[in-house]
Amino acid sequence: MSAATAVVLTSGVAFGPDASAAPVDPYEFAAAVDREAISDHLETFQQIADENEGNRADGSPGGVASADYIVQVLTEAGYAVEVQEFTTESGSESENIIASTPTGRDDNVAVFGAHYDSVPEGAGMNDNASGTAALLQVATELIATEPLNNQVRFTFWGAEETGLEGSAAYVDSLTDAELESLIVYYNYDMIGSPNYLIGVEDGKADSYNGAPLTEGSAAAMDLQTDYFDSIEQPWQPSEMCCTDYNPFHDAGIPIGGLYTGGREAPKTDEEYEKFGGVAGEFPDPNYHTAGDDLANVSLEAIDINTGVIAFAAASLGASSESINGIAPTEPTTSPSGSPSSSGSVPPSTSPSTPTSPPSSPPTTSSPPTSSSTSPEPSATPTPVRSTAPTTPSPEPVPDRKPFSGSMAETGAPALAVIGAGALAALTAGTLLLRRRP
Repeated sequence: MSAATAVVLTSGVAFGPDASAAPVDPYEFAAAVDREAISDHLETFQQIADENEGNRADGSPGGVASADYIVQVLTEAGYAVEVQEFTTESGSESENIIASTPTGRDDNVAVFGAHYDSVPEGAGMNDNASGTAALLQVATELIATEPLNNQVRFTFWGAEETGLEGSAAYVDSLTDAELESLIVYYNYDMIGSPNYLIGVEDGKADSYNGAPLTEGSAAAMDLQTDYFDSIEQPWQPSEMCCTDYNPFHDAGIPIGGLYTGGREAPKTDEEYEKFGGVAGEFPDPNYHTAGDDLANVSLEAIDINTGVIAFAAASLGASSESINGIAPTEPTTSPSGSPSSSGSVPPSTSPSTPTSPPSSPPTTSSPPTSSSTSPEPSATPTPVRSTAPTTPSPEPVPDRKPFSGSMAETGAPALAVIGAGALAALTAGTLLLRRRP
């Protein structure tokens, strides 16, 4: 039995905090997410790979240990975690990890996802420990800010690298009513490229995968770009392709996400002016190689993108009106730790709305220096496991703890410093060509 499974069997029941409180302000939450804890998650994933033949591939000991670590962190944060097992096309077993906030109406759910598996060739620290680590920390801190008006669901996919199998298995498992309850699906895959671009998935494209984007995708994009604009962070549209939002799009769910670039095309002079780095080199020359390790991931890019992930999660936990037109209702919780399904009680007080953006953009960061111990991989995984976490004591959102040190220590290229006027002038950019040959 794995350490994570042991936690599942011995924990108690979680209850949400006082439902009379207002949801957290999204700008404050975005600034407060602990970036140093994200560094710790990244180092743990690297350590897991180091101890398991250099990779975290799906179904391998490193992949199983990665899944167990995610379950452990979410359980300790207070989530009732579901692990959904499925069989891949190759006949191997894999797992999706699903954690939903205990408050918020479960008929109006914002879903955020990242895949946790790597390719067999390397540790996969950009692809995709970067998205996994950021999303994992946002999840652990959002539960401490409750109550929420809408449920926020955090999903961590297995078998993405073998053909988006985990996200497809999850979407296939949903009933029509469950699909209709989804506000949006945001995907975070490769958000720490060493020569990064800040790409926002283009929810305003005419079509995707041969079908129009679902109504709400444009608004989902705006939610992210409005945040970037508010902190004067340059960005550019990223052409959607080939990752875990595909099954959601095919099922008619609005989609969005972030992407910092791979090996599609070298960084242009214009992109250098916007994002710094090195013109003429790929955003991630280590894509799907042994070089995709902790020394070749940009913690500055993860820092920047963590802010918008946190902002979107807190915003949609408060209200989804901008995406699907549904006005907020009073936060709800049930004794089991699962949200109430009614979601029909009018609010007694108005939910909090964003007040003002932070006074400055995210700070420069450096690699983690301390090490964490990963849980042992499961020898005999259970078909489906659901955690019943111990009752957490709600804590205030901590002051932001940015990555420490200098970006020179990451092995990433030096980044140019651009003034606010230049940022505004250079915001409108070209489409990023997506990865996957």
